[in-house]
Amino acid sequence: MKDLRKEAPTWAFINAQIIQRAFKKGDLDESIRHVENQYNLPPNSLSIMNSAYVVSLLYCMVLIPKELWLNKNKCDPIFDEIGNPSAFSQISLIDKTFDTDFDKHPAFYFIRHLRNALSHVRFSITNGPDFLFWDQKDENSPRNFEATMSLSNLEYFISIVGAKLANLRTRTDLAQD
Repeated sequence: MKDLRKEAPTWAFINAQIIQRAFKKGDLDESIRHVENQYNLPPNSLSIMNSAYVVSLLYCMVLIPKELWLNKNKCDPIFDEIGNPSAFSQISLIDKTFDTDFDKHPAFYFIRHLRNALSHVRFSITNGPDFLFWDQKDENSPRNFEATMSLSNLEYFISIVGAKLANLRTRTDLAQD
């Protein structure tokens, strides 16, 4: 029996593309207004690109692949495919000294730290919204990585890196059970 978990990142990204396209065209307006009324929310208070949507999408596109098929080797060609410098240019990285090779392998280290931050709920979301992700060896250790992104920068990161991550499962060496 085929393990369909490998497809979760791809479907998460494709679903996001459908939802975002429908939202931009106004095709979701009636449904959004209905939910606002159902929960007695102010008109026009709901947005598709909200913190829960983004975190859920990141979980599917970063955590699941890392656990199922993303190689732990920073020199794996997969990270060269993912590693688009423009996808990382809008991210404010604070304290990357823990990884001396970060600049040589930004995709590997950033995804590793983002995965750890998501899996241990080491992130905060403030008005704006701005997202702060951090990593640390354990709860008593100082932070060894922080990344701050605005929602629009996170959307850009997801659009570049997410598409590549989601579609890597089609590689023949990854698609086999």
